[in-house]
Formats: sequence, C-alpha cells, structure tokens
Amino acid sequence: MGRGIMKPFTVHFGTMGSAKTALLLMKNYNYAVDKGKEVLLLKPSLDNRSKKGFIESRVGIESKALEIDKKTNIIELIESLENKPEFIMVDEIQFFSSKQIIQLKDLTILDENPITVDVYGLKNNFKGNLFGEEDGSMATAFSLATHLDPVNCLCACGNDAHNVARFNPETWEIQKIGEEIKVGGNESYVSLCYRCFKEDYIPRSTRIALIKDAISKNINPIKKEELEKQYSIENELYLEEEIDYLRNQIEKNEAKILELRAKSNNHK
Repeated sequence: MGRGIMKPFTVHFGTMGSAKTALLLMKNYNYAVDKGKEVLLLKPSLDNRSKKGFIESRVGIESKALEIDKKTNIIELIESLENKPEFIMVDEIQFFSSKQIIQLKDLTILDENPITVDVYGLKNNFKGNLFGEEDGSMATAFSLATHLDPVNCLCACGNDAHNVARFNPETWEIQKIGEEIKVGGNESYVSLCYRCFKEDYIPRSTRIALIKDAISKNINPIKKEELEKQYSIENELYLEEEIDYLRNQIEKNEAKILELRAKSNNHK
C-alpha cells in the first residue's frame, strides 16, 4: 500500500538578471489566471528592492505576495489560511532559513492536499560559494529538490554567467570579502562567467550598460554629470579596445592568407 502522494519541490536557480522572477510571475499568471489554480506567492521581508507586499520583475510585471521573515513558521502560516494553496512559489529563496526551506519541503508530503512548491533564487554568493554560508540555505534547497532548473544568462564576454560579483562602483574593483547579505545594492552587483569572475574582470560593455542604467535612475544633477563623464570615458576605451581587436584579427587573417599563398605556390 502506498504512503501517499508527494508533490514536486523544484529549485530554479541562476544569477542576477537571468529573469528568475519574471519566470515565477509568468508561471503564476498561467496557473492562477489561465488555469484558475490556488497559488500562493512568498517573498522574504529582507528583500526591500520591490514595493512592500509585491514581487516585481525588472521587465515590469508584478504580483501580490506574502512577506516572510526568518521567524515565520511556514507550515503554521499555511494552516492558518482559509484558502489552502495548491501551489506555492517563492522568490529569493536564498534569504529563507534552512529550517523554513525544510518546512516548504514538508508541505509537499502533507497527508491531505500536499502542495507543489517552486522556489527561485541565487545559487552562489559574491564570494563564489553556495549562498547561505552560515545557515546553509541553498545547500538545503539543493539537497531537498526533486527537480533542479538552471536559469541561464550571458556574461558580456559571451560565455554563460554562473557567478555574481560584488564590486565598488567607483573603482570597478571586484570584492570577495565581506558580509554575505547586502540588500538593496543592485548597482554594486553584476553577473559574470567563471573566467571573468576568476580574473576579477568586469567587461567594458558591462560597465557601460551599468553606468547607462545608473544615469537613467539618478535625479541628482551633480551625480548625473559625473556618471555621464564616466560613461564617455568608458565608451571611448571600449571603442579603442574594439579597434585593437579588429586590427589584430585583420593582421592574423593577412598572415594566414600569406601562409596559404606560400603553400599554393609550393604545389605549382
């Protein structure tokens, strides 16, 4: 005789800017609006980048969510709800405690009406380690997952970005020492491939994009002028690098042509 149904516990993980939150919100729309399912969205109260009581994506979509602090017992919270969810979707799972992640997993094996759980978050911290160095939050999530879904995005150099780097926006210096959690500081984080992360290198095109974004959001005229000067300098350096790269490619191609011509003449 079976011991009851167990629902999936899926961990969707990626770097910043990989559209994890957008995927969560689109899945919520599909399930809650299109299919009429009872869906509960959760977010950590620690995350102050979105407005209170909402999950927001950079692409401009949002939905209401319950905010959870690290003292919340999630099983007791679900038991207190009049309308029990069929699905739970959690944003920024790396900010939840290991104990809460275990509680989410336990919701998938309830004797009555087990719940499907999808969680979304960062795999690594800015040091290159699994997020949750003190509490082991992401290690717990990965160990309990029935499905793992990597959400990929690109580094500016063209490789897949699997690392999140923290940097000083004044000097572009990558930082790998400090407190793990620094909420609300998107301007000082960037997603990089392992090579760029290992070499402490932020591609010039990424710097330009970050400065351009900062200009669009800054209302301080003095700071805006400083950013515009910085943008001009970085853009000029970027163009010089591109010209040097193209020049090197031309020289390599010319050398290859001469080599092929020499081989052709030897066969005549």
